[in-house]
Amino acid sequence: MPILTDEQWWQYHQDGYIRLGKLIDGAELANLQQRIDDIMLGKVVYEGMFMQLDAGGAYENLNWDTRFAGARLDYRKIQDLERDPLFLRLMQRPVFREICDYHYGAHASISVFRSMFMNKPARKGTILPWHQDGGDGWASTAIRSPQSGLRWTLRRSPTAACRSFPARTSSACSPSRATFFPRSTSLSIVPTTRSFIWNSSLAKRSCYTTGSCTAAT
Repeated sequence: MPILTDEQWWQYHQDGYIRLGKLIDGAELANLQQRIDDIMLGKVVYEGMFMQLDAGGAYENLNWDTRFAGARLDYRKIQDLERDPLFLRLMQRPVFREICDYHYGAHASISVFRSMFMNKPARKGTILPWHQDGGDGWASTAIRSPQSGLRWTLRRSPTAACRSFPARTSSACSPSRATFFPRSTSLSIVPTTRSFIWNSSLAKRSCYTTGSCTAAT
């Protein structure tokens, strides 16, 4: 039995994303929270893992030295999570295989391009401008690939806003990659532990943990 319905895929082609709902329970969430804390604090180490500190404020101020910078909880981005068994098991769930089958065919072997944790530290957070994922900078193909996202709360702090709109509404979009999604959408404040997938052509941004997106134009 398919996990996703025809109606959900119709929404994907109309809006550029699908809300998948709750995919992990409280115990699984607690284990992932502890594991990402342990990685940030250096208790679990994967040599060469991408770890970028949060600078707070403008995206242009980010430090691109992406090595472990000591035991602290204000890392903005941690990549290569497929190397960790807890996160790998999450990525290997049947729903994600079904999504890949839909796009690439059940015959296709699937590998990880990028698996990462994005963090908005309490009272900080870097503004992420309007952008599309993929394209020439990623050396990816022209296929409008799906991406999956799972959001969970690691700190008791105000939640950052994450908004998305059709590709043609943003000047940050590449004209050669502009995909028009018929319905104008705003995907705002994704509830804790809820998962979703989005089309890589979808324009999106995120803001501070303590403010709105009004400054991230």
